[in-house]
Amino acid sequence: MVWSLFMGYVALTSISCEEFVEVPSPKNQLTANLVFEDSETVDAAYAHIYSLLRERSFTTGTVSGISFVLGHYSDELELYSNVLNEIQEFNNGRINPSNSIVEALWNESYSLVYVINNIIEGVERSAGLSKLDKERFLGEGYFLRAYVHFHLINLFGVVPYIDSTDFQENSRVSKIGSEEHFPILVHNLELARELLSLSSDVENNFRPNQWTATAFLARVYLYYGEWTKALEEANKVLENSTYQLSDDLSAIFRKDSPETIWQLDSGISGSNTHEGKTFIFNSGPPPNSSLRIDFIEKFEPGDNRMLSWVGSVTDGVQTWYYPNKYKLNSITPSTEECSVLIRLAELYLIAAEANAQLGNSNSALESLNQIRKRTSLPPLPDTDGEELLDAIFHERKIEFFTELGHRFFDLKRTGQAVGVLSPIKSEWKATSINLPIPESELILNPNLQPQNEGY
Repeated sequence: MVWSLFMGYVALTSISCEEFVEVPSPKNQLTANLVFEDSETVDAAYAHIYSLLRERSFTTGTVSGISFVLGHYSDELELYSNVLNEIQEFNNGRINPSNSIVEALWNESYSLVYVINNIIEGVERSAGLSKLDKERFLGEGYFLRAYVHFHLINLFGVVPYIDSTDFQENSRVSKIGSEEHFPILVHNLELARELLSLSSDVENNFRPNQWTATAFLARVYLYYGEWTKALEEANKVLENSTYQLSDDLSAIFRKDSPETIWQLDSGISGSNTHEGKTFIFNSGPPPNSSLRIDFIEKFEPGDNRMLSWVGSVTDGVQTWYYPNKYKLNSITPSTEECSVLIRLAELYLIAAEANAQLGNSNSALESLNQIRKRTSLPPLPDTDGEELLDAIFHERKIEFFTELGHRFFDLKRTGQAVGVLSPIKSEWKATSINLPIPESELILNPNLQPQNEGY
């Protein structure tokens, strides 16, 4: 890992947070005691993390984030730009280990992990924070640490787990397998939920709360095939939280959507999402990308998501389609849309898949049809087994397109990636399901060897 990226953390917490007053300190440094003895400066450190998630890390809605990148790596997006050469590698299905986007996905993620661990350690040793503040901050840190590591695992496969700020230890760290990560992720999320449950919900869902941790725990269990536990956690949110499915498809990605469990603040009032700027275009051919035609053809007739979530541009001869979930690509008088990281529809489809895997076909259909109902599609008739699972995977494909890599991760975890992607990507191989470990990292830390298979 490029640990030099981490060493500027203390200074960054004092200068990079839009919504907090700068805390003066000699030579731009802030001692750990000063940072972690006051709740406002800890809040500022977390604000910095969410700023990074919005602007630079894998969750960003720009062309370097996984919504865009993995949209090209899966069967969602087709590249038109002749300057995004490293995205072309994703589009073709063969990635060079020196690809700078791959390097950024790795480095920015582990930079986040370092900052999160720094906060956890500082809060644990703090003598000035109240018990309630300590629990809130620790819960937030445990959740974020699990969230980032989960995505690293699903991007790269076998990766290090980092839970300290010890430079010497981290510079020699080795990789561990996905199965070894599983109990660690669960432990972090269970701790987070226990601690976050003591605090009230945060306005606008900009900070994780107990439902955020529970919803994400359901996802983790689903990915690891723990069907009973995935169903249990999903049902906790569906049956006990105040989130609701929105009947207005065009409003689901608005700042005040009742189904948003966690979203990122825009940073500046009047700003909207990077996703809107990245995906929306007004003339053809597209400047960056469009939705693949064979993807568009997968919408069922009468599916209102096609009307509400897909925009189109024509030159009179050819028509191009773009993701229009986020509808604003410019400044507005006040912020109207924020980047959504977790929303309630996912919990319905987790419950559907878990029930189907457990043989509870009627319950699976009930959850699945809740999603279909709001799109004006008829309920699916009685079905079970592989046919039911195929229907659920199709629903996930349409529901979550160009959202944070859901489609690619679904193809990967269900073993469908080769069958779906080999016919449409000239250089796709079975080993392409994991990104390569950045070449620069293997040079810095030989303990990260061997390189992922196929690179």
